[in-house]
Parts: sequence; structure tokens; C-alpha cells
Amino acid sequence: MLRTRPGGPLLVAALCLVLAGIAAGVPAALAVLGDRTVRDAADSLSPGVRDLEATAAGFPISGSGNADLPDDVAAQWGQFDAALERIRDEIGAPLEPLLDRAQYVARTQNTFGIEGGDELNNLALAVDPRYDDRAVLVDGAWPTAPESLPGTQGLGITSIEVALSERTAEELEWGVGEVRGADGPAPMVLSGTFEAAPGSDDYWYHVPSVLTPRIWIDDAGRHVDATAFLNPVALGMLQGWQGTTNVWYPLSADEMAAADAPEVVRQLRTFTANAHPVASQSAGLGGVLTLNFRTTTTATIESALATTRAMAAVVAITASAPAGVAVAVLALACRIVARDRRSALALLAARGASGTEIRSTLALHGVVYGAAPALVGAAVVLGVGFAAGIPLTVVGIAGPLVVAALPVALLWFTPPPPAGLREEMNGDAASSPVQRRLRVALEAVIVVVTLLVTGALASSAIGGARVGSAGARAAGAGADLLVAAVPLLWALVGCIVALRLYPLPLRALFARLARGPSLVGFLGAARTLREPAAGVAPVLALVIGLSSAVTSGVLLGSIQHGIDATARAEVGADLQVARADLTPSILDEVRDIEGVEAVAGIASAPGGYVRAVRDLTVVTMLFADPAEVLSAQDPGYPLIPSGADLAAEGTTIPAVLSERAAESIDGATEVTIEGAPSTIEGVAAASAPQGIGPNWVLVDEAREDRLIPQRTPALTAAIVALAPGVDSSAVAAAVRGIVGDTADVTTPAQRAAELSSSTGVLAIRVALIASTVGVALLGALTVMLTLALGARGRDRLVALLRVLGAPPRAARGLVAWELWPGVVAAIVVGTGVGLALPALLLWAVDLSAFTGATSPGYHLDPLLLAGAILGFIAVTAGFTLIALALSRRVRAASLLRTSQEG
Repeated sequence: MLRTRPGGPLLVAALCLVLAGIAAGVPAALAVLGDRTVRDAADSLSPGVRDLEATAAGFPISGSGNADLPDDVAAQWGQFDAALERIRDEIGAPLEPLLDRAQYVARTQNTFGIEGGDELNNLALAVDPRYDDRAVLVDGAWPTAPESLPGTQGLGITSIEVALSERTAEELEWGVGEVRGADGPAPMVLSGTFEAAPGSDDYWYHVPSVLTPRIWIDDAGRHVDATAFLNPVALGMLQGWQGTTNVWYPLSADEMAAADAPEVVRQLRTFTANAHPVASQSAGLGGVLTLNFRTTTTATIESALATTRAMAAVVAITASAPAGVAVAVLALACRIVARDRRSALALLAARGASGTEIRSTLALHGVVYGAAPALVGAAVVLGVGFAAGIPLTVVGIAGPLVVAALPVALLWFTPPPPAGLREEMNGDAASSPVQRRLRVALEAVIVVVTLLVTGALASSAIGGARVGSAGARAAGAGADLLVAAVPLLWALVGCIVALRLYPLPLRALFARLARGPSLVGFLGAARTLREPAAGVAPVLALVIGLSSAVTSGVLLGSIQHGIDATARAEVGADLQVARADLTPSILDEVRDIEGVEAVAGIASAPGGYVRAVRDLTVVTMLFADPAEVLSAQDPGYPLIPSGADLAAEGTTIPAVLSERAAESIDGATEVTIEGAPSTIEGVAAASAPQGIGPNWVLVDEAREDRLIPQRTPALTAAIVALAPGVDSSAVAAAVRGIVGDTADVTTPAQRAAELSSSTGVLAIRVALIASTVGVALLGALTVMLTLALGARGRDRLVALLRVLGAPPRAARGLVAWELWPGVVAAIVVGTGVGLALPALLLWAVDLSAFTGATSPGYHLDPLLLAGAILGFIAVTAGFTLIALALSRRVRAASLLRTSQEG
């Protein structure tokens, strides 16, 4: 068969090979993307919030134990180090492998005044048994251990050796070997200076004021608060001193798998909810006995899991419709295989072969040409994935097996051929009453199932179990399956509508053509009504294809619109400056930048409170000039909403609340802020500048003395309005040059680009575009196969027309008549389904993980939508024209002779 008629078998083999590879590859790709999403989310956190950290009063109780430390150091730190290793070992997989060895540092609670500068220099003492692994000696030597410290055993010593960072020594103007008097236990000698070792940045994040001292200036002069390291053997001499011990387990998400993330979250909650003993009461008094760890990684991982679930839901949505088209294409290809074997099978039937034997013969073709290539394609993809370390999944194995079984089942259920050949030549007979009743029953089942599934999905959304949300996770995978089936089910309903409706106007057109001069039009309309080539497969493919293209366009436009809205709300202006040390003079410099129209500084003071009648919420208090904010803010996402007058005179203080703060007091408007009567003028549509939590209140800076008379808010943020047409990136660079590289300078475009470049957004964008292209190609292939299956009857009619003198263009006219009625109906219905379906999906699927805020609403982007529709039509039309160009041409006499001989 491959030598005489290779087209059908090769097409089935190619389809099964590709479809099985896709069925095996998509779950593996989702697993990789899920792992990357979880890892990127954890890695985006600073070490201070990612790592499991505990702070305890006192110093570790000294004692020996097993530890990879020098003997003299292990004699003091071994017991504590071994206890921390025991705690980590008891956690168990999958969390324990993600945690590195515990790191810790202990420092004196009080600082000691030392000589130099304005006599306002203060030094704390720290000990860490592995401090020389985190730092590189620059000058001098590491401190030696003092024999004793005053206050421990009553023995005095002449001096204490300490090590300082190079930067700290410069700020204190302290040279190596120099002795400085101190109001502490003894004079101090700087034995050496150091700098951070390569790769130790995360460690120093947990140990502030060591590499860089804290410097501040007031009326008294210049203060330098620094920390110096002692030799770690000094721990035994610090017992009984007042101190603080910080311990943390560095969490590395490089090996975290999304499949393990829920268990990791559970283990993190358990670990942080319990106290962990490191010493017994009998070991000593005043030392560290237990540790309570904290981390915010738990919430971050849960958010990443929500992103992964939403991503999987979108991929399922985009895959279900093309899967339906793929089955239709494979069914057509199997029909071609069965047609090409029809003569041989008819001969077998004439010689007495049973129907089961004939079906088995066809099924064997499915095994050879379909199942075998499918298993090969799946094996290659799964083998490559396994070699890359991607674990096998149930879906990744079951999908290819289903693909492998499809051609076998389709060919098995192909009706056996008749004993003769004339029925084959005469084409398909009209459907019988039984077939018509079965069709109506099947259509009714599809419609009912679609309505039930849609209702169940809507019920889940109303009940708070939107797909991709925490509620859906608690409810199980049912909602995910529902949302995956919805696009295909509604496309099937659209196919039913198209097939039922398009004959109605076609009959009216046929009646009109019967009275007209066009023979081709009359014959084409008659043949389309009697033997419609645009059967279920091509109409289904086109309805699914166009609805998928339109749905993809609407979803992409809605997500991007949501991202842009989030970016504008987070920035709140054309440009935002945050986490900066600002002064009025610096803001004046920003105002002088070319293209800047307005600047509003925002000062903040944490720890305020807003009290309603029954509710109390802790907020960050923001202070700004209302006039400057109004001139600098984004009118679409304002900090001060329209109608709010923060400068209004009166006995109460007008204020604006954040959305979170307003919800926490149940929308009350008459409140007190720091005990002062206040009126809430509105709720801000914008977020506070970066670095400020979601609970905040904004008031006029003129009310600052009334609310916090004993405090001075920190001026750390500003919003900037730019002139129309100004290059915001150029202005941002100029602002950064003024406020410093450590400040965050952000524009809405920059923030939108950050959100758009996340793993989840890129994945669904690729999935939606790939789905549109794939279903367009499958739709075009369906049209080609449909034309191929109807070629014999069409060619016989064309041959007859040529004998009667019809021009060559009659063939093209008949082909067009075979397609255009069903295609037009499919385009109309498919566009309608595609426009309506996103409204349901956006309501039922929580896509907030992709926008960074709330789930996006329905948004039509005309350019994106037009591009999706026109792109689909262009691809389908292009391949259809190729099919027409390659259609088989036969001689009229040969065809007529064949027909007569049949």
C-alpha cells in the first residue's frame, strides 16, 4: 500500500507521530515551567525574608560537640552547631535538601563607646565560628582569643583584639595595630581589616552594620555605630553577657520542584510554628535554649503555585480545542486509508470474509501506520525529557497511549465495504431516518452536557473556587477539568448551529439560481445541499479554529490590559522614586530636569493606627503636599481620588486610605488617626510607593505635627509627572543620577515589561499563539482532506461537464461551492463563540497571578483581535489554495469510462 498509495498511511503516521510527541511534551513542559515559576519566585526574595531565620536573646551556651571546626573553636561552639544540624536533619524531605547548613552570629546587645571622631563612636562585638570563611583578610591578622574578659571570671586584661571591615576602619580612622580606649571591658586593638569574601553577599545581608557602619548626624555631631569581630573562642568568656544570637538556614530553591512545593509549604508552616530546642535548662542560665524561626517564603511559594495552576488551566483551555480538531483530522486521514483499501477489502468480503475479519484488517493498518509511530514519537520525547531530569507524569504517559489507540479505534469502527464497487462510485447515500434520529440525539446530548459543564463551572466560580485560586485547590481538580472541556464543548455547539443553519439561506439561494443562467452555481448549490462536503469535520475545524483565534486574541488583550493597569496603579504617576534618601533640595534638582512637569515628595512614618468604631488597623502614615500630589499623580490611578480635599480646614483631619486599609475598617469614614478625629475622603486607586506595605493612610503634610509631634517622617519617595512626548527612560536615568543607584526609579512601561517577562505570562502567550497557529494549520489540513475525499464525485461531474462543453473554470466553481457555504457559517459562528467564551473563562479562571493584582476583566484590543482573525483566515486560505492547485486532474474520458465500468 505504501508503494501504490502512500498518501493516506504517511499522513496518519505523521499525525500520530506529532500528536503523540505533543501529548508527551506538553505535560513535561508544564512541569519545567512550574518548577521555574516556583524557583524564580523564591529566588526573587531577599535573603532576609527567604531564609528561615530566628533571633534569640543571649549567647549560645558553650560546649563541645561534633562540628567541622578547629578543635579550640569546636570546644566552644560544637554543641550549638550540632544541635542546629540535628534540627535540620529532622525536617525531612522535600524541605531538608533545600536548606543549607545553619549560619549564625552572636553579638553584644550593648555597644561600647570608643575614642576618636567626635567621641560619638560606638562599637558592638560579634562572634561567629566561621567568620573567616565569610571574609577575606585585607591587612593585619585575625584576632587572637583573649584569656578572659572582665565581668566573666573577675580577671582583667590589658586589651581585646578585634577585626573590622576595611570600610568601617576608614570611617573610624582606625589603623591596624592601634589601641583605642573604650568604655567597655578593656581597650581595643585593631588586629586586622577584612572585606566580604566572594559569594558571601547573602550572609552579610543577615549581619548588618559590619561591612558598612551606620552613620548619622545630629546636633551633637557625627555618630558611627559599628560592629567588630572577636575571635570565636571568646564565646566561652561571653557567657552571662547580654547579647543577641541570629540563626538562619539559607533556603535554596534551585532544586525545588513544583510537585513538591505544597509539601514544602506544609513543612515550612510546621517548622515555623514550633520552638526548636538547642540546649537544656541544665546547660546554663542566660543562654539560648530554644529558637523560633520565621520566613515569608511560604506565602511566596503559595502565590507561585497559584501562578502554576492558572498557567496549567490556560494551557488546558488552549489545548482542548486543537485536540478536537486533531481528532477530526485523524478521522479524515483514516477515512482516506480505508477508502484506498476499499477495493481489496470488498474483494475479501466477496470471497466470504466476515465483518470482524475485515475490521481487524483495517485495525491492523491503524496499528502499523498509527500506533507504532505514536509510540515512537512519545518514546523519543519522554526519553529526551528523562535524560534532562524531567520526571515522568501520568498525563505524559496516558496522552500518547490515547493517541496511539485512536487510529486503531477509528479504523476498527469504519463500516465494512459492500460486496461490489458501484456503491463506492456512487458516493455517499442519503442518511436514513435512523441516522437522522441518532444525529438529533447526539446533538441534544452535546448541548445538554455543555450547559451542565458551564453551570458547574459557574457554580464553582460563585462559590469562590475559581480555577487557579486557593479555593479551587481545596476543591480538587474538578474545576480544572471543567474549564478545559468548556472551549471544545462550546465549539461543538457552534458546529451544530452552523450545520443546522447554513442550509436555510442556501435553499433560498438554490431556488433563485434555478431560475438564473449560471449552470455552475446551480449545480454547486444542488450538490452542496444533496451531498455537503462541508460536513462535521471541516465545519468543526473552522469553528474551533476561529473561536480559538478570537479567544486567544481576547485573552491576550485582557491579560496585557490588566498588566498595564497594574503597572500604572503601582507607579501612580509617569515616574516613581522609592527607597531613596531624599531632601527638599534633591527634589528641586529633579524638578529642574528637562521634561519634568511636577514632583511630589512623599514622607512616611510606620506604626500608626486608624481606629473605627469596632475596628483597628495598623498603617504606615504618608505625608505629602496635596497640591503637588494632584499635579504629579496619574489621573487614571490617583493617590488622591477626585473630590477628596486633604487641605480642607476643620476640626477633623481629611485623609485617604489604601484599599486594604479601607477593607480592614469595613469602609468606615469617621475614624481616628493616632487618636485625632479624621474623615476618610476616599480610597486611593494607586498603590503606595515601593517599600511601603498595603496598609497606609495619606494626609496633608501640614497635619504632621498634629499626628506625630515627637517623630519626623522619612522622605523616601516621590512621584513625578512628565511632559507629553518625553522619553521616560531618559528622564529616569537622569533622576537616578541625582537620587543614587540604590534608589528604585520606576516607570509604568518598565513595570509592565517586568510583569510581561515573567515565566507564567510568557508561557501562556506562547501557548495561546501556538494554539492559534496550530489550529489554523489543522483547519487547513481538514479542508484539504475533505476536498480529497470528495474528489472522485467532483471529478466525475467535472468530466461530464467538459464533455458537454463547460469551460475549465467550472471545476474551480464547483470546489468553491463545496466549501464556501459551510466556511461562511463557520466563520460567523466561530467568531461569535470566540467573543463570548472569554467572558466565561475570565470569570471562572483566576488570572491575577499574571497581572500582579486582581484578575483581568474582559477587554477587546481591536488590533490584536483583528490580527488573530485575519492570521487564522490567511493561513487557512493559503493552505486551501495549495490544495486546489495540487488537486488531481484526470482526463474526462478516463473518468467517464471508470464510472460506466463501475
